[in-house]
Amino acid sequence: MYFNLWSRDFLKKSYINDINKELILFYKTIQNNKALSLLITELEILEDKFNKSKKRDVLFLAWREQFNQLLKKNNSRSITKKEKIEISALLISLNKTCFNGVYRKNKSGEFNVPFSKKFKEEVSFFDLENIKNINKSFENTVIENLSFEKVIDFRKIKKNHLVFFDPPYLPVSRTSDFSSYYDDGFTEIEHQKLSELLIKINDIGAYFILTNSDSQKTKEVYLSDNKFFNINVNVRRSINQKGLSNKPDATQELIITNFKSFNT
Repeated sequence: MYFNLWSRDFLKKSYINDINKELILFYKTIQNNKALSLLITELEILEDKFNKSKKRDVLFLAWREQFNQLLKKNNSRSITKKEKIEISALLISLNKTCFNGVYRKNKSGEFNVPFSKKFKEEVSFFDLENIKNINKSFENTVIENLSFEKVIDFRKIKKNHLVFFDPPYLPVSRTSDFSSYYDDGFTEIEHQKLSELLIKINDIGAYFILTNSDSQKTKEVYLSDNKFFNINVNVRRSINQKGLSNKPDATQELIITNFKSFNT
């Protein structure tokens, strides 16, 4: 959403927030020109090492262990600038070589996604032109790592502003748990709080878009008073696979808004 709006010159000033510390560290690394240059060099080294390796699965496990050790240092705030670059480089390298590009942590806060066995060809870890465009898009952007309660600031959200939400998804069944992909979790209570904030955003004349699972619980939480609009969409969420969203394995999701006219 953000990059699409920026590429169409719709954004004058932006705020990005995510609870994932590593993702935000990665964005801030790209935002800083000097750090970005170091990141690109590190990514080139890791990409070359992976493509030349005859034991990619062993290399992957070594990277995952190194990444988890750096996460502990980052959480304890004892991490160096060089190690922050390493976290960002490993984040992308692991994302491109793990199973389906999933980012998931265990209860100890360790990244635990296994290696994608299918990789035999050369793998590209990043697109240089794209990463430079991301750097450019962040010129007038504030990047935060806060809870949604703290980042939604009604002193800054004004009439005609657009706020986009992509919270952890409510489960589509009793046996599924979308919050398990990140160690902090996001319970139904948080979803209820978020739904109340959407009403406030609507009341001040700002616009919002929220994505979530196409489930009965999602409709109960966010659409109970019939004030807002929703549309069903088919999506695929797999970094390491190619295909169209209308394939049989596509997932049904909901887009919820407080305005009716929008294109999909």
